[in-house]
Amino acid sequence: MSGLAQTDPELDAALFEHYAVPRRERAAEVIRCAQERGQMRIDAHPQLVVDQLWGACHHRPLILTTVSRSSSHPHSWTTSCEL
Repeated sequence: MSGLAQTDPELDAALFEHYAVPRRERAAEVIRCAQERGQMRIDAHPQLVVDQLWGACHHRPLILTTVSRSSSHPHSWTTSCEL
């Protein structure tokens, strides 16, 4: 759906409003709670931490899965520990 939203302004706006914003707000709230409990550095900016985690979570299924499926790709790899 993210791919379709890149060319569909209405879908993009709906995903942003109903998916991205609420998830980011909730995740930032969890980070702030962890900071209050002393489980996370107080000087970490919650939204930046959320963006870093969000980026990593979305990168793997969108990019790495495609590359790892293509064994003929010159930079392909697997997630196994075989050397």
